Amino acid sequence: MDQPHRPPHAVPPTAQMPTPAGGFPAPDAWGAAPRPSFASISMPGAPPAKKPTSWVLLGGLGCLAVLVLGGGAAAFTVLVLSQVDSPPEARTTAAGSQGGESESGSTPTPSPEPERFRIPVLSSQPAMGPADAPVTIVEFGDFQCPFTARANGTIGQLMAAHPGQVRVVWRHSPLATHALAPSASVASLLARQQGGDTRFWQMHGLLLASPITSPADFDRLARRIGLNMKPFRVGLRTQRFRQLVDGDRAAAQALGVTGTPTFFINGRRLSGALPLERFQEIVNDELVRTRAMVARGVAPERVYDEITANGRAQ
Repeated sequence: MDQPHRPPHAVPPTAQMPTPAGGFPAPDAWGAAPRPSFASISMPGAPPAKKPTSWVLLGGLGCLAVLVLGGGAAAFTVLVLSQVDSPPEARTTAAGSQGGESESGSTPTPSPEPERFRIPVLSSQPAMGPADAPVTIVEFGDFQCPFTARANGTIGQLMAAHPGQVRVVWRHSPLATHALAPSASVASLLARQQGGDTRFWQMHGLLLASPITSPADFDRLARRIGLNMKPFRVGLRTQRFRQLVDGDRAAAQALGVTGTPTFFINGRRLSGALPLERFQEIVNDELVRTRAMVARGVAPERVYDEITANGRAQ
């Protein structure tokens, strides 16, 4: 599916994934090296955040993919320059309880059960945050999409506001209008091959914070995070891991993802680089729901699978 482009988003400094002073995090209580967090990954001298454009494009829905049928399928870049509020989809999916204690002191009840999608999380997918976090956010993004870049800063703020309660899983959805986006995804996976999720998120942050204009930019960023350049260059030239990237893109299309970034928060869909408050509404509602699940005896590491079990399959 040919996929053009929705509005851009810039990345704040919090999203620039710096490297921790000793390399990789130490193993935690559950026996494996913990998933990196925004707080634990730092990159000295990271480039300044890109300035977000002042245009608000169709409520900030990100990079939009449009399929035009006629004599054949052709993709077009859609730029709807409109100072409008967020889309109805985002308004409806974001509705929910704020969580925490109410003024009367009672525990709030969650909103009616929302539509969910069932998206399995696999060990082959880069993730940040604890595996048993009550809220899992699966993001489909494009490394050349400026809206994906802006949303990255929002996700960093969200994780900082809910330490240990949010896990982010990255899925690749390079758009056809971004010629270097597939190679950028490959570069991020080559970084992960050499240094696990910590190196992935470092490359992820730099790719989103830096304009990618030629393949030479991948070399520059790989050197910056200390990768072994020979296997990196070979992997980039042969497009190693391209099958994983294409698999993610196919999964995105099966889920009806037509633009980037698109998020699934415990299976609840939210599209675009929307304000932090939109994410907070859903996360707070999900924390109420998952807290009740754990109280009923669901193991924390089973919460995501259980809450999405009846969701729409990809």
